[in-house]
Amino acid sequence: MAHFDFSSYLSSLLSLPHDAITIQTLTGGVTNLTVRVRFTPAITLTQFGTSASSEEPLESVVLKYAPPFLPSDPTQPMSVYRQVIEAKALDILSGSTVPALRTLLKKFPTLRIPKLIHHDTEKNVLWITDLGSAKTLSDHLITSSPLSTPNNHLQEIATILGQFLPELYLSVRDPQPDTLSVLSNPNRTVETFTLLATMTKSILVSVDVPDADDLSVRVERALQRIGTVEPCLGMCDLWPGSILIDAQGNCGLVDWEYFGLSSAGSEMGMLVAHLHIILLNSKSSQAALTNTKSFITTLLRTYAQYAPPPSPYFKHQALTAHGRELVTALDLFANELDEPSKQRVVKAGIRSLKAAGDSEADINLSHLDDEDSDYPSLKEGILALLSA
Repeated sequence: MAHFDFSSYLSSLLSLPHDAITIQTLTGGVTNLTVRVRFTPAITLTQFGTSASSEEPLESVVLKYAPPFLPSDPTQPMSVYRQVIEAKALDILSGSTVPALRTLLKKFPTLRIPKLIHHDTEKNVLWITDLGSAKTLSDHLITSSPLSTPNNHLQEIATILGQFLPELYLSVRDPQPDTLSVLSNPNRTVETFTLLATMTKSILVSVDVPDADDLSVRVERALQRIGTVEPCLGMCDLWPGSILIDAQGNCGLVDWEYFGLSSAGSEMGMLVAHLHIILLNSKSSQAALTNTKSFITTLLRTYAQYAPPPSPYFKHQALTAHGRELVTALDLFANELDEPSKQRVVKAGIRSLKAAGDSEADINLSHLDDEDSDYPSLKEGILALLSA
């Protein structure tokens, strides 16, 4: 496991008594080490020169250390350039270079994105504003009481995201070359696309799927086509772990280190896939199943109201991303899924990859038919996504 001495690091930069700083380790991410740093009393960080550091005294900040490898597996190298992208993304998302984003975010006062305070390129540490104590969407879906209870904000969050996401993709559709140059990250293409395709193939081979080669090639081709049709900017890592919800019902979107060229279909296919994992997990309670199904229904129903009619390209990208994320979940969530759950998840992923076809012209939704009648069918949710 990776380690970073945040205490010594802070002492080297800030002239504060030891008891003026409290460090809390945060969980949820898989590629960084993240902590919340509390200051008593609040301090200003004007030495960093950003608007977020000079607006007002800060009671707390969030620090993210990016090791040059996967924290859970030091043998798996990862480019730290992802942190450069997140710093640039947060600047763009502030609306400083894309006015349409500033206008869009004003429409959603309860939806928040961290602001950049400082990027320490020497130590690979990103300083960002703290969105406060919150739980991930996954945690809320799994642990919350039913959606009908008065203090449950999940339905409202689903509605907000269902409107915000399509408007986001439309506001950053056909990004300008200067914006793309700022976010250019060759490592993402080389590392991420290859990793996802290789992981997909490895898992499919391990469960004796005869056409593992063809399906993994389908995944890689779909990834390589991103940006060639209906290009937009996106998180490229949109899943319930990057969606935070606090006690007041505010929604935070975090972890923008893969922000860049994407497609609406790929973004939504990924998000829905991770929500479907909850439905296929044997450990999910009845309340979790009810919450998740209701969340998906509201999210996609609202999305359909604000998004343009889905094109064949949208459908192909959505199906491929959906299938890819379900298959690779066997590796990413190995400790959270029991064996029966893993079998259901990978079978569902295979169905989506087969339904996607090699191109838009080859989509065949009959592959989505679910033979496992003991668990909630995913076909209804996928069809809702494709008709969004």
